[in-house]
Amino acid sequence: MKRLTLALLAAVGFTTAQANTIPVSYTIQGSCSVSSTPTVTFTPSASIPSAVSLSNSFSVTCSNNQAYSVTLDNGLNHNGTTRRMQNGASGNFITYEVFRNPGEASGNLPVDNTRNWTATGNGSAQSNNFIVQVPAQSVPGVGTYTDTLTVVVTL
Repeated sequence: MKRLTLALLAAVGFTTAQANTIPVSYTIQGSCSVSSTPTVTFTPSASIPSAVSLSNSFSVTCSNNQAYSVTLDNGLNHNGTTRRMQNGASGNFITYEVFRNPGEASGNLPVDNTRNWTATGNGSAQSNNFIVQVPAQSVPGVGTYTDTLTVVVTL
């Protein structure tokens, strides 16, 4: 009888192990921010007989290894794809363009929805240079002409 009891206890002591998995994940989302956006102010003049340009830059900070593109909208006073500054008092306009570098300014390749900046973030601020150019044109009237561009970052 003892043998039977021992055999039964031994059979009860050995069971089949059960295994399952526990998934573990952590998602790191890419992000970007725009900083150091400048105010672009041209030197006052009585006329615009030839193109006048100003260089400047803004910074974009994106997560490490995050691919992104940056473009500028056409401004608040655009007419189709033509960027314009408006004299708020008179309602008159003067046109302008934005370029990424001097070579593009001389080649008439303005920044638009198809010409933009592309880069990969490194976790630090990355500078994006640009040139605002007012081409030669007749001046419609005295006053201050302004516009506002929006910097758009797409991940």
